[in-house]
Amino acid sequence: MTAYKAVALRSVVMANFVTQLALMPVSVVLPTIARDLGADLTVASWIMTSYLFTMTGLVLISGRLGDRFGHGRVFLIGMGLFGVVSGLGALAWTAEQLIVARALQGIGGALVLGNGLAIISGEFDEGQRGKAIGAAAAGSGFGAVCGLVFGTFAVEFADWRWLFAVGLPLSLLGVVLGWRLASKPHQPTAHRIDLAGALVLALALSVGALGLNHLHSGPETWADGWTYHLPMHVATIGGLYLLVLIERRVRDPIIDLASFRNALFTGSIVANGILHMTMMAVVFLIPFLVQRGWGMTPIETGLLLLASQVVNMAMSFGGGWIYDRTRSKLLAPASLLVVGLGFIMLGLTAERLTFVQLLLSLPVISCASGMFMTANNTVIMSSLPSDRHGFASGMTETTRQLGHGVAITIVSATMALSGDVSVNSQLLIEGFGRSTVVMGLIAFVGVVLSYPPTARRLHDLVSRPAPALLGLFK
Repeated sequence: MTAYKAVALRSVVMANFVTQLALMPVSVVLPTIARDLGADLTVASWIMTSYLFTMTGLVLISGRLGDRFGHGRVFLIGMGLFGVVSGLGALAWTAEQLIVARALQGIGGALVLGNGLAIISGEFDEGQRGKAIGAAAAGSGFGAVCGLVFGTFAVEFADWRWLFAVGLPLSLLGVVLGWRLASKPHQPTAHRIDLAGALVLALALSVGALGLNHLHSGPETWADGWTYHLPMHVATIGGLYLLVLIERRVRDPIIDLASFRNALFTGSIVANGILHMTMMAVVFLIPFLVQRGWGMTPIETGLLLLASQVVNMAMSFGGGWIYDRTRSKLLAPASLLVVGLGFIMLGLTAERLTFVQLLLSLPVISCASGMFMTANNTVIMSSLPSDRHGFASGMTETTRQLGHGVAITIVSATMALSGDVSVNSQLLIEGFGRSTVVMGLIAFVGVVLSYPPTARRLHDLVSRPAPALLGLFK
């Protein structure tokens, strides 16, 4: 490995670690932050939502900016911004100040994550790319593990402000370690930035992310919140329709529609979103099952999630090594198949499931998730030419964030079918079973899409009526 490759890999791993470290513990300590800042639940929810709002809306645009100006330069700007606003978040004395800092932190995170995979793909050939992408994924996993542990100890023995303060030195260290990335010569791949498309895309994705969150009064059900959710979803669809109209008429579109003619890229990018739906379902469902369904403490919940994250981190790195050695087309779909089967088994045995059985089952699912994530991300980045690596990297992170939001909506709606799970532990366990079965079935869709021969056949089948459908956009 050359010195420059080492710099690139080290910088991306560090960035993934820092951004995940900033995200994971905030969700754990949010009640404490709300209490100290005197914020109610609705206002406090924006401390998480503002970060995801800007991250989801801008990550794809950030990748395209990297295609235009250089992935290393945009990446370093993002790291610097992320660190500075992390420090500002530690100094916030009102909820509103912290919400603004988190929104700016999301912009920095988008600039970083939208270009990380593109940097790796530009430096590592296909024989080494899997291990490099696996190392980057392991960095995210390690950040999540440290976030869970650090968040718990910071609230218990120190102050939640340390969760933000630590981001400043770590981010600045990342800038120093990756400073050479800015000096790499770059040939611009676009003549101009598609500002109209970028604006519409950011608004559509941001509104979509908000529509998938519970930001209305009343219970978290469709029946009680449809007056909020329905207009948001309609606005998102309208925004995406307008985006297609714009992108078909500009020379250098922010969304490279031609890339979706590549069945391997399209199938893998959708499967990536599905994988992250299943991962978010675990994070969302397990605390409810363990604490409300079984009456256990947050310590047992933390133990389960920590074991899951550790295995996922280890297999993310190991999966890259295996993929580089085998180059097998079956690795990604087979791994996601194990995830789907694991969810189905949890769902079918939910009413007689024990803590020990769950403790043994989750690492198996996490092992398969880590394997799939590395193999599938490598396929995504290798399926497009180098001048579209920013787009591929941005789409990977965009589908990841959207997968998280969609998962919470699906799981919440499925749980609600069982009745008032908040007051009846048996109904909650039944809802957990239904939700995991649904997520398992969704994972099977990803299995089909991530298997190249099947993805190509489905793509051909769908594309036959394309001329008639595209006429709608003319």
